[in-house]
Amino acid sequence: MFLLQDIADAGKKYLTDRGYQVEIGSKTDDATIVKEAQGAEALIVRTYACDKEIIDALPDVKIIARHGVGYDNIDIKEAARVHKWVTNTPLANADSVAETTIMMILATAKNLSNNIEQTKLGHYDYRNTHQGLDIEGLTLGIIGYGKIGKKVAEKNFWIWYERAYLRSNHQEQ
Repeated sequence: MFLLQDIADAGKKYLTDRGYQVEIGSKTDDATIVKEAQGAEALIVRTYACDKEIIDALPDVKIIARHGVGYDNIDIKEAARVHKWVTNTPLANADSVAETTIMMILATAKNLSNNIEQTKLGHYDYRNTHQGLDIEGLTLGIIGYGKIGKKVAEKNFWIWYERAYLRSNHQEQ
């Protein structure tokens, strides 16, 4: 199993505990990946593009597993053409993305980034004149109610209670 980019130690341990030999690429450029991944039967891809050139240069690969959501960095048409499975982990990071979204909403409301920067510069009264926005009594609008939007709504329930308006063209499957 060849990892184009490193993953968490827990993920590598999970694979090795199940008998897989895990190799990690030393650099993310096509030439290095093609050289180091020769003979691998599986690729784990994070953000680096797994394009036609890489797919065609690694004939032993049977599966390309996307460590994350979506396939936008994998040439799935080429993989299908040469009979390679392509998988992803559609819910693996949904909670983390939803929590990051909530954190960014709160940080923006409180002008956190600017307050931190000004405090580092020694301007301690900056926050007195740039207090940000209190969210009590406000309504959260969620545009898009797919997997992440639902998680954001669920996690925000106790912050905004039931004052969350949702808008989506997404059809539940």
